[in-house]
Amino acid sequence: MADKQNYVLWLEDLPPGDAFAAGKKCSHLGEMRRAGLPVPPGFALTLDAYQKFLRDSGVEQEITDYLNKNKSKLEKDVGMFEEASSYIIEELILKKKMPTELQELILEFYEELNKQSRQKNVPVAVRSSGPVSMPGQFDTFLNVQGEKEIMDKVIRVWASSFNARAMAYRLQRGMALESSPIGVAILQMINAKSSGVMFTLDPVNGDRSRIFIEGSWGLGESLVSGQVTPDKYILDKVTLDLSQKTICRKVMEMVYGPQGNIVPRDVE
Repeated sequence: MADKQNYVLWLEDLPPGDAFAAGKKCSHLGEMRRAGLPVPPGFALTLDAYQKFLRDSGVEQEITDYLNKNKSKLEKDVGMFEEASSYIIEELILKKKMPTELQELILEFYEELNKQSRQKNVPVAVRSSGPVSMPGQFDTFLNVQGEKEIMDKVIRVWASSFNARAMAYRLQRGMALESSPIGVAILQMINAKSSGVMFTLDPVNGDRSRIFIEGSWGLGESLVSGQVTPDKYILDKVTLDLSQKTICRKVMEMVYGPQGNIVPRDVE
């Protein structure tokens, strides 16, 4: 059984280079924090925490029993994953409560994050962090405020391991349907005026001599979800000279909402 100190860790305290502690995203964020890069403070829920939630809540056995009963149907008809996912998430996982030990640890770290930020109920991003690359498979929640909402969103991130996309992905690659442990990153939110994505190679042709940057107004959700056409910049990786710039018309941005969420807003 994992020591309770292995359930929740500050990002910078994660084992260096170990994606199987709390997932790749948490591991990389920890490396950047240790390097002194401007990354928001935060903490990670490890894969052990995910396993403890499933085990202690009793939902692990319930999911196993359901999948064993319906596995042949799912293997024959991929369309069945929507029905299976809805049942597992809505009827099994989301009806469970966070185990007391995990809840106390999460709230202890959140309280310390409040102190560091000098805020009460500091807004955070609750982000999925898988140990292997499964882009776009799991959920992320932004501008989450308060203890109750954090508990809810953490369980929803864990539950997204059983969404239809993720289960179909595992089936197609011969992975176990029953579980795909994921970590969770909980970071202080940055109310960004603009945001972007940087690739250390050209994502179109794989040219490693160039840096490719996309940017847009507001929070990054509008960019990564494809709701806007971002500005594009291409730089030489050695000299950092700008070789190409494309400015696009951006009609909307994602901003903080009044209810602890994010909402679209027109850009004038």
